[in-house]
Order: sequence, then structure tokens, then C-alpha cells
Amino acid sequence: MTVGSPNMGFTEIPEGGCQSLNIDAGNMMCKMEHNLLKSTLFSDIMQNSLSFPGYYRPTDNKGEYTEKSSFLAALNNEKRTDKFDQHRDRMKSLNAFMVVQFDKDQIIFPHESETFGEIVKDGDKQRVVPMKETEIYKEDLLGLKTLDEQQKLKVVHIDNTHTDFSEKDLQETFIPFLK
Repeated sequence: MTVGSPNMGFTEIPEGGCQSLNIDAGNMMCKMEHNLLKSTLFSDIMQNSLSFPGYYRPTDNKGEYTEKSSFLAALNNEKRTDKFDQHRDRMKSLNAFMVVQFDKDQIIFPHESETFGEIVKDGDKQRVVPMKETEIYKEDLLGLKTLDEQQKLKVVHIDNTHTDFSEKDLQETFIPFLK
């Protein structure tokens, strides 16, 4: 089970940062933020010293991402490693897998990442792509498609902010899933 996890990483810094679906990409502050992100997050020192750079997944340079990401690209089987098959096979062997998205999340951007959705470039714009339309799902790189076809994948949406769930959510969604 993942609860509000950045399963497909983050593309930008939310909470007042530039979110390209909401702010004009021509804004000078946005350009500065993007340049800072791009120039530092894939550096060896950032990738090997802090956790959050390992979750950075840009929309426009997948080659650099798969080559330099120290964590997420390998975890999601977007990067070929010696554990590629083992990782996918272990995911496929799960009895059940639940992913929880907080629909008003302002910490993870895009919040669709929590349910393996992503943002892709579409010309000069960007758009959100739901899990079932991603390469990871369609090519079954991680085993999500197999789990879904076997009705072992449960996708939950909570209409709240980052990891803000209720007692009702706990009692009616999380605990029954864990039994």
C-alpha cells in the first residue's frame, strides 16, 4: 500500500512554487525555478545526499532522468538494472496493492503521481496522463497492468490534502485492505 506517495515522482516544487499547469510558463520566476531544478537535482551530490532529488522526474528530459536518477527510475523499472525482472516479478506476485491519491494535495505535484499518473509534454503545453495511459502501465514495466487485470490493484481517491485522511477512511478503506 502506498498512501500519498510520489510513485511517479514530482515535476515541480508546489506550495507557492511554479506549477506549470497553473502558472504561465513564461513567468521569469518560473523560468528561474526550472533552471535551478534542472541544474542541481541530477547532480551526484544531490542525488546521493538527499531523498527528494531521487523523486525528481522532469517532463522534458527522460534520458537524463533514467540515466542519473539514483532512486525512482530504478524503483519503477524505467531504468534497466540487474534486478529489473526480480523487481517486476515481486510486484506481480503481490496478493493486493493499493495506491491512495489525495485529490487536493499541494505537496506532491502532480498529485496524480500518487496513483502512478504523470505529466507529459504535449507540444508547448503539459498534460496529466492517468496511470493506465503511462508507459509503465501499458508495457507492464512494474507489474501494475498484471495486478490490475487480476483485480489485485486498488486505486483510492481521498478528497483532501496531503495524507489528511479521516477515521472513516482508516476504518472503511485502510484497515479492511490490510486484513
